[in-house]
Amino acid sequence: MSHGAFTIEQAEPRPAAVVRGHVEHDGIGAFVGASIREVMQAIGAQQVQPAGEPFAQYRLADDGTFDIAVGFPVTSPVSASDGVVPISLPAGTVARTTVTGPYTEIGAAYDALIAWIDASGYEMTGDFLERYLDGPDAPSPRTVIEVPCRRA
Repeated sequence: MSHGAFTIEQAEPRPAAVVRGHVEHDGIGAFVGASIREVMQAIGAQQVQPAGEPFAQYRLADDGTFDIAVGFPVTSPVSASDGVVPISLPAGTVARTTVTGPYTEIGAAYDALIAWIDASGYEMTGDFLERYLDGPDAPSPRTVIEVPCRRA
């Protein structure tokens, strides 16, 4: 696993369609895969197109599991349907890097990015976001990690 440079960038707000879940760490991969398929089916039925890569937004829950929203940015807002709900991906400052390699090794990139955020005079302010540039079957999938932050 390797990661690219760490950068501070401005994220734009975007409408999205997601499936939400409360998931154990070892269930994340299956949940993400099933949710991507579910969102694609729901937005297709509403004749809405994806407006970017699939993503997962993560928040560590108090019990050590994860609250996750998995879906796609979309060209126009969607109506809630069969577990798929509309959200808005927030605007704001994010620390970003691109990771290349197996999803099982992404934790090291998070550790390095979080350390860089702190060393650069920023603090985390929101949920982690992963954008999946390649599918899970790619030999070395690329994942963009974004962490909302602000000057400390």
